[in-house]
Amino acid sequence: MDPCSVIGVVSASISIVTTIGSTVKGLSELRTKFTEADQSIRLLITELSTIKSALGLIYDWADNGLVISPTQVELVDALDVAIDGCKEAMDALAEEVAHLVGSAAAEIIGFRIRTRYVWNEGTMKEHQGRLRSQVTALQFLVAAIQWSV
Repeated sequence: MDPCSVIGVVSASISIVTTIGSTVKGLSELRTKFTEADQSIRLLITELSTIKSALGLIYDWADNGLVISPTQVELVDALDVAIDGCKEAMDALAEEVAHLVGSAAAEIIGFRIRTRYVWNEGTMKEHQGRLRSQVTALQFLVAAIQWSV
């Protein structure tokens, strides 16, 4: 396997895992602030923790044992694209959570600014849906790579 491809998969996986870690921390903080969203936040934390664990396994697999023949390079490139899609979806969710954490923590700012960032179940479900779509694509590619190896 091309070392650059492995480095790309490993690097992207680490980046997503780091983002998930900070997002879970932010969601935990929000859980105390937005009691009406408690169940949604708990479920999202659980889902993100599972994705984080799976990406850790993909990282280990790509870093330590992924042997790809020249005919399978296309699958590895597709894996890199799928991980980039997960990163993009995760970054959008992380940004939303960061805004929510910041607005919940800022007691001094005006009411108008604070109300821009209140818990919105619909917005969080959209983020969750995007992330699930990317994870599904990633699962499909990992299965295809395993099948072809």
